[in-house]
Amino acid sequence: MDLAERSMQEVREKFEAFGSPIFDRSATLSGYVAAMKELSEGSPNAHFRADIGCALICDGRIEEGSRYLRKAEEEYRAFGAQFPDMPKPLWSDESATRMSVLLAAIEAGRHESVIEEWYRQSVVSLKIDKKWTS
Repeated sequence: MDLAERSMQEVREKFEAFGSPIFDRSATLSGYVAAMKELSEGSPNAHFRADIGCALICDGRIEEGSRYLRKAEEEYRAFGAQFPDMPKPLWSDESATRMSVLLAAIEAGRHESVIEEWYRQSVVSLKIDKKWTS
């Protein structure tokens, strides 16, 4: 039992040191954006740019969000292009296309419906709420 208690203590300490401050900071959309920007600094992971861009769009910061979405689209396409002799990873092309679709929707003034559809897809795929499933 002593080992289990020490293990639980270690998990709690790590959560208090790392996880809890991030949850506290990201309790608001602007706090989430600031935390994501800090965590993503120097990262080659395009998902960070996509997440930040979408959060900025939801926060009404369309121009700034669009810059992040364009960067994410470029990074997703560049990632897929790294494998010229192999089948491209489907997720990178799909992710780039999602960014392109959202950017086109922003240009057309209908980005809110795209964001809502993505939200519904996420809720269903994560099995959070089944009311949108068929």
